[in-house]
Amino acid sequence: KGKTLILKGHTDSDGSDAYNLILSLNRAVSVHNYLVGNFSIEQSCMQVLGYGESMPLVPNTSRHNKQMNRRVEVQALP
Repeated sequence: KGKTLILKGHTDSDGSDAYNLILSLNRAVSVHNYLVGNFSIEQSCMQVLGYGESMPLVPNTSRHNKQMNRRVEVQALP
């Protein structure tokens, strides 16, 4: 309560840059919609961002690594 949530969507390197940017944004929007629909979190307290494939956790060199890079990170700001 009283914090702003930043929802950061990410993808692996499969697909074009433009496609991955949209996919990452849609991934973060899905988490946003889930939080609004299932918890008492106001939409105005969240910001949704898509980063595409630009910030991988690990190199996209295997199926396992690509799976790790498909994620949404949640950051809480005061």
